[in-house]
Amino acid sequence: MPEWYQFFIGRRYREGSGKFFTPKPIASAMARLLPFISNPIIIDPTCGGGTFLVEASYIWRHDKCTLIGNDIETSLVELAMVTLGLVAPRHHIKHYSSVNIFDPTSELTKWNGRVDYILANPPFSLKIEYEQFDSKLFLSGYRNSDALFLDTAFKFLKPGGRLVCILPHSIVANKEFAKLRTIVEKTWNILGIICLPEGVFHLSAGTTTRADIVVLEKQKAHNKAPQKLIFASVPSVGIRLNSLVKSPVANDLEKVLSNAEAKEAFTI
Repeated sequence: MPEWYQFFIGRRYREGSGKFFTPKPIASAMARLLPFISNPIIIDPTCGGGTFLVEASYIWRHDKCTLIGNDIETSLVELAMVTLGLVAPRHHIKHYSSVNIFDPTSELTKWNGRVDYILANPPFSLKIEYEQFDSKLFLSGYRNSDALFLDTAFKFLKPGGRLVCILPHSIVANKEFAKLRTIVEKTWNILGIICLPEGVFHLSAGTTTRADIVVLEKQKAHNKAPQKLIFASVPSVGIRLNSLVKSPVANDLEKVLSNAEAKEAFTI
């Protein structure tokens, strides 16, 4: 249903919103970067049609978990509710809200410090100007939504909790974000970065913006950085990158997830 939505309805809603729907093979791989624990609390604060939460529900299909979906667009939250209602087992507890994560209410802040895992594709490069926004990165001069999302995610997570999200490649690589990366390294353990090929959002959102999967862990008190970090670049992710490709496309994300060193680093 989210895939139908993004092609037939979603583009007019995404105009100027920074929303790029995540292709299913990427969402599936990201969900599998979450270590299996008993009865986790998993949130997607910018859930769109609920694709990430659906993939998480598949992984925990035989176990209990709590799935939290939030999006500023009410119609998308309703879509996520329908989608999860169709596929998620009854023993999965579900919560939904429609709150601006950069101007949150108690409906969302009640989860601060309680969440085990975050799966997300936050809005790309929207300007955030809420002066009351409590964020180290905001105070350091960063005003774009994808960067500030990192501080929002940090508040949600328990110490040792994990964030698996998609961020623009510029945040990972460009000089203008060097200070941001320094701030992030003081409060997060960087477990890995997987660079995605250019064009992963081309057919669904009409953009060639480069993006990476970033895997971070909220540091515990006196927490040491992990011994192994995974840096990978995948040329294909199981989807067509442009309309000229007709033949089946390989999924090199699967090779990363099956690699022994990656499994050790991500504890999956």
